[in-house]
Order: sequence, then C-alpha cells, then structure tokens
Amino acid sequence: MISIHSSNSNHPHRGPMDGTSGGKVPEKPSPVSSPSFCNSSFGAKPHGAAPTSVEAQRAMSITGRPYLSWSQVASYTLCPKAFEFKYVQRIEPDFIPVSLAFGIAFHDAVASVAMADLEGAPRPSVADLMPHIVESMQGATTPLRLGKGESLESLHALANRMLTAYLESPASKMSGSAICIEDCTRGTIDVALPPIEARVDSVYQSESGTLVVRDVKTTRTKWSAEKVAEAAPQLQLYALLVNAELESVGSVKHLEFLTVTKASKPVVALHQVPVLQTPQTLVAQLKSVWQGMTLGVYPARPGWPCKTCPYASKCPAAIRTAGVT
Repeated sequence: MISIHSSNSNHPHRGPMDGTSGGKVPEKPSPVSSPSFCNSSFGAKPHGAAPTSVEAQRAMSITGRPYLSWSQVASYTLCPKAFEFKYVQRIEPDFIPVSLAFGIAFHDAVASVAMADLEGAPRPSVADLMPHIVESMQGATTPLRLGKGESLESLHALANRMLTAYLESPASKMSGSAICIEDCTRGTIDVALPPIEARVDSVYQSESGTLVVRDVKTTRTKWSAEKVAEAAPQLQLYALLVNAELESVGSVKHLEFLTVTKASKPVVALHQVPVLQTPQTLVAQLKSVWQGMTLGVYPARPGWPCKTCPYASKCPAAIRTAGVT
C-alpha cells in the first residue's frame, strides 16, 4: 500500500491523522467515533489484533476480520452465497476474473501518478507504468479467466490507451492539496454494527478548505446518472469516516468518482455524488446486510453474476455458461 503524505508538510502525515483526532463533526446528527488510519504509522491496530467491541468480535467469528467493509457489503448484496464462499468458508477461488485483475493493476498505476503529483515529482509516463501492469496481470498465482475475444496482449493495449487518456485528462489532476492517497480508515458509525473499514483512494483539500473524497473506477461503458446513484453509498459511507478522522483539517463537502472507460477511445469523466445530510438510510442498509451475515442467511442469487463468479463450480444454483463446468 502506498503511504499517506501531506503536500502541506515536511512530514509524511499531518494533523489528526496521527491518532489525536476526536469528537463529533457538528453538522452530523449521528455521531461517528474517530477512526484511525490502518497504516501502522497512524497507530491503528493491525487486523489481527483482538477486537474490542461485541460486534467486532462477531465479525471476527464470521469472516476472521474485526470489521465490516464496503466490499463485503457489496458482495453480500450481489450474492450472499458467493459472500459465504469467499469470506466465511474462505474457499480458494477457481480463477480471478480478468476484469478484477485489470482494475487492480490500472488502479495501482493511477495511484503512482497521484503520488508523483503529491510529491512534486514528474509524472510517470505510460511507458513507465506499463511494466507494472504487465507484471501484475502475468504474475497472478490464481489463473485469470479472460473474456470472449480477450488476450493478455489485447488487455495490455487497452491499458496503454486508458493510461494515455487518463494522463491527458485535466480530471486526473486534483485541484487542491492532497491529504492522503491509497490508505484505509476504520471507525464505528453505529453501535449495532462492527467497525467499518474504508479503503480510500484519495482525499484532498480544495482551495476553499473543504475536503474531497475521490474514488477511481474502470468501467466498460460511460456511467449514467442511475449508475452514479447506485454507486454513491460507497463514497457516502467513506465520507462519514473521513469526516470524523479529519475534523480539525476540514469537512467533506464533495464526493467524486473518476471513471475511465475500457474502450477503443477511453473516456475519462468525473461524477459528483452528494454528501449525506443524515446517514439513517445508509446505516439501515448496512444493518440489514449485517443481520443477514450474523444469522447465517446465505441464499444463492443465480443470474448474470454467475458468468464470472469464481465460486460457480461449487454452487448448485449457479447458472452455467455453455462449455463452462
């Protein structure tokens, strides 16, 4: 994981991120306990440390992790059975969907660009970034499953086009002072839930002093307004945790997804997401998912996700593609 830095300091961390933050952000009607960044330099407990709350202990007994993450919530929502295979039974997947491997490799490349911007160093070129992407995708120990008509060579060419588009886009440069890049924060938003862990792509402070949380996504097609709304809860959850951590630095007033399309001519776009004024609906969604997990309710939801599910061979309900067993 890339270390967090501040572009306004000679030190690698700044302000409350050293673990001294506390209290409630006044505008939030529901208090959020101050989280600590998971990077060891922030003093956060390692993931293997003994959980301190009842719900953290329950999470540890279910998934082996003393927290709940958005990835877990999204996985359970899509298919509880796949969630069970991955997080509860911890079964080795049959393969890694190439879209996942590609997204991780591209994401790491973008983070390298952001880190160079933060440090005032020259931006890496596409030629600088491509070897990591090639190595990342070829070095997987679990087999990759390519899509129809895909090859590693075609994916490398796609990554080249996407990185070129990203580096040429004004949206790739954050207009403000970077606070953190590629780190995670953990905190409690409700006593009926385990601590929530958020893996944050970047947080920066705008020229007006407010904080902006950004998340980068690769996508097959341009995002519609409906897609942005569907994805919004992830960033809205992150904002609750970042607000508590960085209260003395500023408050989160803007949330944004940066998307890069996987196309012959990639499109880079920024999508704004509203900050929640009240978190009750989001908390209720998390509680509903958490209740299903704690009760051991893991029904299969056969459908289009079965096509790329790495656990389909173990699921009697999975819809199998012709020629795939």
